[in-house]
Parts: sequence; C-alpha cells; structure tokens
Amino acid sequence: MRREEVDDIVQEVFLVAHRRGGFIPGAARPTTWLAEIALRVTSATRRRLRRSREDADVQTVAGAVAQTRGPGEQAETAEALRRVQQALEALDEPKRAVFILFELEGESCESIAAGLNIPIGTVYSRLHKARKLFMEAHSRLVGAGPKLPTSSQMVTQ
Repeated sequence: MRREEVDDIVQEVFLVAHRRGGFIPGAARPTTWLAEIALRVTSATRRRLRRSREDADVQTVAGAVAQTRGPGEQAETAEALRRVQQALEALDEPKRAVFILFELEGESCESIAAGLNIPIGTVYSRLHKARKLFMEAHSRLVGAGPKLPTSSQMVTQ
C-alpha cells in the first residue's frame, strides 16, 4: 500500500471508532478494540485494491529500509521482510489477525477473544494453526531463496 492509502486507513479506523461511540471498558483492552477495527478496515481496503487490480508500490517499500546499512545488508533485510510478509499473507484473515495480535502486538489470548468477540478456545486453535502454517510457509520461502538470474541468463542479456 502507498503512504497515502495508509493515512486514509488510519483516518478511517478512527472514524469507525468515533461512530461506535468510542471505547467502552470491558473485557477487551483499548488496543485490541482498535486492532479489531483496523483489521476490518484494512481487509476492506485490500479487497477494494484487489478489485481495482493495482500493483503494490515495490519501490516505496524498498526505499523504506534504513539507509545506514550497506546495499548488501539492505537487500538481505528487504528479502527477509518480503518472506515474512508473504508467509503472513499465506494465512487466512482470522488466523492472521490472531497471530499478529498475539505474536507481534503482545496481546493476551483472553484480550484477543474479547476484542474479536470469539471464544477463547477459538483463539488458541487459530493461534496454534497460524503458527504452524506461518512456519511452513516461511520455511518454503527461505528454502526457495531469492530469485537471482543464472550466469547463462546474464550472458544472453
């Protein structure tokens, strides 16, 4: 997604939160409540972008890597981030949401269950399956390695 789209998504998240009347203290934490809104808004945006058949802005993503490292390190970091992103995208949305909230955001399973309005057992089940699928997808991507041209392809160019 382009920077402008991210700004639009953030604005839409807060508009939805406002329309809902703001956070009401309960079983979920405010961050989980906002994350649930953000996941739904992001999902809707991705569906809309997929329908419009826009390509990802690869140059912007590549340029987002810090410029303090050498080109080799930047390329390795970019490739590692690409593999993680692809492995995350291999998960269906419900599993990805639980995985990201637990593994990356540090939310508790109870908080995730309350925020997504699903049973705690479903959170545990999705998390377990998401971890397994993520590791399998990531392992396949690491095993595939970067797509570099062979020496015969370089000679013919």
